[in-house]
Amino acid sequence: MFETTQDFFENAVSRRLVSPIMPDILRSMAGLDDLLPFGTAIHEFHKLAPRERNYICCVLLERDQDVEAWQAEWNRLEQEAFE
Repeated sequence: MFETTQDFFENAVSRRLVSPIMPDILRSMAGLDDLLPFGTAIHEFHKLAPRERNYICCVLLERDQDVEAWQAEWNRLEQEAFE
């Protein structure tokens, strides 16, 4: 479960995403933080290529399946990555 989220997070930490703003967009759209205002996140989202927008949407779809479990997984990934 949450394979796309795990891949996205790994790519973000390894700086393999096409656009460096993608993690900020995702965090804002998922409600994880407000470092990037939501309106700005939407604007930046629409400036991405279709493939990058799709990647973010896939992660958000995983989140919508079970928000609490997804949030716990994201927190676990952050904790492991930044210890």
